[in-house]
Amino acid sequence: MEYSDGTPLLAVDKKDLSKIMATINVPKGGKYQIVLPDGSKVWLNSMSKLEYPLAFDPNKRAVKLEGEGYFEVAKLNKNNKRVPFEVISNAQTIEVTGTQFNVSAYPDEAQTISTLVEGSINIHSASGKVSLTPNQQAVNTANGLSKRTVDVESFIAWKNNKFMFYETELRDVMKGLSRWYDIQVQYQGNIPATYFYGEIGRDKNLAEVIRLIEKSGVKFKLKQKGSTYKLIII
Repeated sequence: MEYSDGTPLLAVDKKDLSKIMATINVPKGGKYQIVLPDGSKVWLNSMSKLEYPLAFDPNKRAVKLEGEGYFEVAKLNKNNKRVPFEVISNAQTIEVTGTQFNVSAYPDEAQTISTLVEGSINIHSASGKVSLTPNQQAVNTANGLSKRTVDVESFIAWKNNKFMFYETELRDVMKGLSRWYDIQVQYQGNIPATYFYGEIGRDKNLAEVIRLIEKSGVKFKLKQKGSTYKLIII
């Protein structure tokens, strides 16, 4: 098995691979793509972690995700049956056979959001089960599991190196910036009730992004202490 750039991951006896768990940790400001042992591709957003075996069980494939990942699951057959693929995250399990979907399951978020791009998926949690078709999204919270129809592009924009906002609250915008630019965010007083629309390239520097957001009327102050930056909303 190898990383997407062709670099070998580990050199071990193949018969032991299924017993060895690998972990990929993506830091703030990072993004990574990996090809799993079955040929499935995973894109990981900043501050995300993926755990997987170096070889899958012949009858079931399973990985654990913390953070955000886009999955392009390879179709795999055994005895004329599809071998299922599971993504375990934040008190839920997604089961698929071959499909494309995005999962946002950051530990500091109150909800886990699963968005289907292609194929179909089943999502299981303590509060029930939902099945998704393309352009549908499941939201899993402490209050239960629900689904809705969405424009998937805004939820997978990070994979294409963009921030895309559609009725996005300021708090959610700031969480995305914090993870990507490795900054702390602080609010002075109440959080402004401001919603954002549009897209911004993640290749822009933080100062450019702040200038664009300030056009909405939100004001910022940037402080630096050593190598740490704090963005204060005033």
